[in-house]
Amino acid sequence: MKRFYLTVLAMLATMLVFAQNNLPEVAYANASYSRIIEPSKHALSTSKDAVLTMDFEDEAFPPTGWDTICGAESQGNQHWYRMTGGRPDNGGYFAAIQRTASSTDATTRPQNEWLISPFFTVPNGGVIRFEFHSNYYWTVTPNNNADVRLKISEDGDNWTTIWNEDTAYYAINWPFSEWTQVYVDLNTYVGRDVKIAFQYEGEASCWFAIDNIAVEALAPVDYALTDGRVSMNALYANYGHNGMFNTFPRSEINSYSRCTFYGVVTNYGTDATPVNLVAKAYGPDDAEVFSFTFPTTNLTPGGFVNGNFIAGIDTISCYVPSGEENTYNLVEGSSMNMSETMLTNGTYRFEISLEPANGTYDNPNHRNLNFNRYTTITEDCLYSRDNAQFAQGGDNFEANSADWNNFFLFGTQYQLWNPSDKINAIEAYICEAEEGAIFHYELYGETETGYQDGIMITESYTVGSDFTPGFLTLYAEDIWDLENEIDQEGAYIPVVACVVVENDKMLKVAIDETVQPGLGTNMAKNADNWYNIISRTQQLVSLTSAM
Repeated sequence: MKRFYLTVLAMLATMLVFAQNNLPEVAYANASYSRIIEPSKHALSTSKDAVLTMDFEDEAFPPTGWDTICGAESQGNQHWYRMTGGRPDNGGYFAAIQRTASSTDATTRPQNEWLISPFFTVPNGGVIRFEFHSNYYWTVTPNNNADVRLKISEDGDNWTTIWNEDTAYYAINWPFSEWTQVYVDLNTYVGRDVKIAFQYEGEASCWFAIDNIAVEALAPVDYALTDGRVSMNALYANYGHNGMFNTFPRSEINSYSRCTFYGVVTNYGTDATPVNLVAKAYGPDDAEVFSFTFPTTNLTPGGFVNGNFIAGIDTISCYVPSGEENTYNLVEGSSMNMSETMLTNGTYRFEISLEPANGTYDNPNHRNLNFNRYTTITEDCLYSRDNAQFAQGGDNFEANSADWNNFFLFGTQYQLWNPSDKINAIEAYICEAEEGAIFHYELYGETETGYQDGIMITESYTVGSDFTPGFLTLYAEDIWDLENEIDQEGAYIPVVACVVVENDKMLKVAIDETVQPGLGTNMAKNADNWYNIISRTQQLVSLTSAM
């Protein structure tokens, strides 16, 4: 793929979005791997042979048949208790522990807290399944201030640890903001009467929550669609959150305009399972305008690693490696040419579903098998992306802050692939602005020797007292026509869309490093130099040589 340089160019970065196409390189290809199971929804569903279940919805605590052992020094909710809401909120109740006794008592104390089940008989193929929620930073690393152990006993007095929260199984940070689902093998205890216990031992650590406990047998066939995406105008592949648009301009539908489909499928069962990913599109009247069934994928189970079950995962996407370095082939039929099928303005529904390759699937644990995405085709020349993560998922960087290098400019890199693009506007997410702040947007581009501005400059905007955070679109007087720049198929132009603050007023810009996976870092500029922002910790790399 050839990279074209413009006559006048430069780099920079922000959470900016073009008001025309911006197509990056391929981000995904078919790949099989295993990972921690992430539940598709936080609700207890058990198979018919479950011998123990607990979702803590009943008012009694400890639950009927269960027991607790409280640490001698801990107090109040430093013991196991029934909780709802708060940081690990699932809309229901769960068992939790806090590091301090209450909101008015900030004293940390040594904790040794036990939550113990009644006796049950372990079934053939038995596992214990549960979900937990905590903070890796305070519980595992860099602050290993507590240990949470799942223990098992045949007599209620002698206990064996079969899982803990910082086992090698969790070599990555389990997510702070999500519940993590765990399966632990009980095969050694099949046919035996046992109890299980959750022991929390530590001091000055963090909350720890447990919910949706079930002891059951793994189903031979049990799979789910754990992610589904549609990318609009993705000539080369899905490209993260920039790929799905809430609205899309009629003027942009041409021979380059396509929808591509992508899904992640998960095998929670014990047997290899052949499945098909099916992609469909429906017009404004909900009549089907497109359908494609991907080639059959055989999902292999992940199996048990150190007693912990790891789900088998397969990524199914529209593009696969071609065998040539950095080149990809389209899975035939899986890319929909919008000029042929999306002829009427209105809202289109894109459905991605997972189906058995043969026979039927009784879905024993009520897994998610279907995703729907929506895009509205309009005559409006502007569009906005799927903005759910833009306001919350990125870091906010403050211009003209003495504490942050006195930057007056932030931007995000893009790659432009479509020679039919005529860019006349840019939009950016402005988080906060001081009244009287004046700013505009610019496209910067790359030359062989450095970075310069001036490819496209929008009108200036003055912040008034009625300003509210959100995406703000600004227009340029002149249209930038890519047809004069891109004259080879597969070529692209790297540019950076920037917010430029013209006076010394405060302006906060949202930056999200997931906008273009695999591309360069976000960038910023002060009076002296350009910088790469190379991580969310705001580390900097000077770009003096590029000036």
